[in-house]
Amino acid sequence: MNGDIKYLNELEKHLYGQKKGLPRFHETKLKPKTYGVNPEWEAKKEEPGIFKKPKMSGSIFKKFFFISIAFFIIALGVSLIIFLSGGSIVSSENIAISVSGTGFATGGEKLPLLVEISNKNSVDLELADLVIKYPKGGLDGEEARLRETIGTIGANQTVTKVVEPILLGEEGSTKDLIITLEYRLANSNAIFVKELKHSVVLSSSPILVEFDAPTAVTSDQDFVLNIKVTSNSSNLLSGTSLSLRYPSGFVVSDSTPTPIFSNNFFDLGDLAPGASKNISIRGKLLGGEGETRTFSAEIGEADKMSSGRLATVYSAKLHSVVLGKAFIEARILVAGEYKPEYTRTSQTDIPVAINYANNLDERVDNLEIRVKLTGFFDKSEVDVSDGFYDSNTDTIIFNRNTNSDFAFLDPGARGSVGFSLSSLPTFSAGKLATDPQIDLEVSIKGNQPTFGTTSEVNNFEKRTIKIASDLQLIGSLKTGAGPIPPKVGQETIYTVVWNIANSSNIVSDARVISTLPPYVRFVGNITPTGQLIAFNENTREVSWRAGQIPRGAGLISSPKEATFQIGFTPSASQIGTTPIIIGDSILTGNDTFAKTSLQARQRSLNTNSAGSGTVVE
Repeated sequence: MNGDIKYLNELEKHLYGQKKGLPRFHETKLKPKTYGVNPEWEAKKEEPGIFKKPKMSGSIFKKFFFISIAFFIIALGVSLIIFLSGGSIVSSENIAISVSGTGFATGGEKLPLLVEISNKNSVDLELADLVIKYPKGGLDGEEARLRETIGTIGANQTVTKVVEPILLGEEGSTKDLIITLEYRLANSNAIFVKELKHSVVLSSSPILVEFDAPTAVTSDQDFVLNIKVTSNSSNLLSGTSLSLRYPSGFVVSDSTPTPIFSNNFFDLGDLAPGASKNISIRGKLLGGEGETRTFSAEIGEADKMSSGRLATVYSAKLHSVVLGKAFIEARILVAGEYKPEYTRTSQTDIPVAINYANNLDERVDNLEIRVKLTGFFDKSEVDVSDGFYDSNTDTIIFNRNTNSDFAFLDPGARGSVGFSLSSLPTFSAGKLATDPQIDLEVSIKGNQPTFGTTSEVNNFEKRTIKIASDLQLIGSLKTGAGPIPPKVGQETIYTVVWNIANSSNIVSDARVISTLPPYVRFVGNITPTGQLIAFNENTREVSWRAGQIPRGAGLISSPKEATFQIGFTPSASQIGTTPIIIGDSILTGNDTFAKTSLQARQRSLNTNSAGSGTVVE
């Protein structure tokens, strides 16, 4: 075994050039060895055909040697072919692409570029194509692509192509064109590429987009985003549209004109040279102080195959807004609470306070606060202190004429003004209000003297007061079988009638709960059939799951009604009294419009409520 390993090591040295020639193999002569055999065993002749003596086809090492020699010869032949063919190897370094043309372009118009391709290799470039990739001009980074077929570019040949991409985007922006040569080689399906980047600056855009909007706003306060679109082309631009992208936290209140898709896609129609169109969006941003939110606008031709998309973008613009404190702020508090929405019952006094503050580092002069009232309020109930209510315009005005503190406001100064109002009745003269609410829109402005000039600062806030529905429970008792007046030791049957009335808003999950005294028995006989009235023996609680109560129930339509019977057997201790037959009844429900819980109460009912008088002996 050790001898074989030694021989293999010697062979390896010869194969890899450490020694020349092959080592001589010294055969080892075998000597016979005699073993002792039991004489009782009989020698058996070998049966023919069962064992065959293996034949050696030659040494495995000789085979390995010849295979190595063959591999060496093949490798030498391939190297020789490559060496002799020499120049047929193609290198992309031997392909040159150059672009001739201006480095500036007019947006929306063709940009002629001369592309020159030189093949300095000694073999042809076959099935060559010239591909130009460039930004479409939109904010989403989509690319446009031009492809020009060249065919074969011969060895040491130069070809030229004229391409005319149309670049779109904001004036002054840089557009990178990626110019790519795609080609194949003879007897190969592989595609090879050579690229070049060419940058162009847009000297003008076919459409100019301008944002007229604040760069800093207060969270949860309305502001207006104005966008002006102007044609900068010498030709008519047909079928233009505006696509807006709102940042997270932006809530749209209204817009002019009305969008044709969702709340952010506007049809601008045809734009003549020099013509302008304006879009106004009103809304508010929700977020934390110091956060930056970005609006984007894209102008172009609408995609006829897909609603709300642009097929071609002519121009794009971004506008960023920082959330922070308003320069000068006014906050609306209703009944001492500051929140986006309030709920009040009808025809009750609603106190409103407006807290104002100067957050600037300098004085503000001629402060003015205006409160615009709209909706379901009673003009005769508006009461203002230190201000003036103009019933013709439904506007409350606070200024230096009504309040001397408004002449100027020092940096960091704060103050408060107030008024009160009330809603109209939800049902009057046979008319029923539907989803009534009062809107308060407060604007505050003043003059900021800076370096001898005066600039105006302003802000505004909007709040809503929803008027809850008037939900009522009317309970009554009717006498039935048994003695009247009630008599000691004898049962008198009473019928309890519950009626639910409702005014302006739909009420859901209505439920009535009451209790029976220990001397009263629940009989049942519920009407109408199917009403969910139940009695709990342990708590002695009677409950009615009335469900949904429609608006106008009991006013312009029948009330929701249910009845059941109870029995009263007086004792001697109750002679001369009018015992309670059923305790206080409480009605609860949810106002689906005002998003608030409602409650109504019916006082307890006694024997006198049914006209049956006092208990007799």
